[in-house]
Amino acid sequence: MSSLSTKQIHDISGRSEAVAEYFIQGAIILKKIMLTGEIGVGKTTLLNRLLNLIHYNKKIYGYRTEKDTVGDKHYDIGKVYIYPATGKKIKSQANCVADLTGSKQFTAHTEIFETTGVQLLSNIPKGSIVVMDEIGFLESKAPKFSAKIKEIINNDYIVFGVIKPNNTPLLDYIRNNPNIDLFTITPANRDIIFEKIKSLIIKKNY
Repeated sequence: MSSLSTKQIHDISGRSEAVAEYFIQGAIILKKIMLTGEIGVGKTTLLNRLLNLIHYNKKIYGYRTEKDTVGDKHYDIGKVYIYPATGKKIKSQANCVADLTGSKQFTAHTEIFETTGVQLLSNIPKGSIVVMDEIGFLESKAPKFSAKIKEIINNDYIVFGVIKPNNTPLLDYIRNNPNIDLFTITPANRDIIFEKIKSLIIKKNY
């Protein structure tokens, strides 16, 4: 196993049996990985590659957000949805967090973060994998959802997330949190970053 600093690896002494089970199985180290970078550099693709490394039958919790647009997917007309990290993509008004109205204009529905979003981050067993893809600037206007995100990153969970390269109270809190290993992704470094993160999270058995 590669040498990790005290900051990088958490002592599991006295922690829950669920957390200890992950270590006993030799699956992954209790890490909180956040990816950031500009639009289109492959953050979610890299996150999915990391999740594919983990071969066991435990449920993955958390959420994903997705733009469903007409025309240019970054700036045109459409909606942004939030749904469970695994399983069926649910696209309805009940889980629409924003209506995109063109030319970078949008109408936010932060109340969906406070209901559906909070539900997706609630009642998660300690030691579980939690996906948060992605955390952007709207979430800072949803205090209950923001509190859930902070709860996850400050407790015994294995976290894989994506954050926008914006400055908001929540995003700055995540960047500056000592529990977080933050990686900035570019097209040139994403394969290198993948191998680096892999060496951090996979517990090698010899």
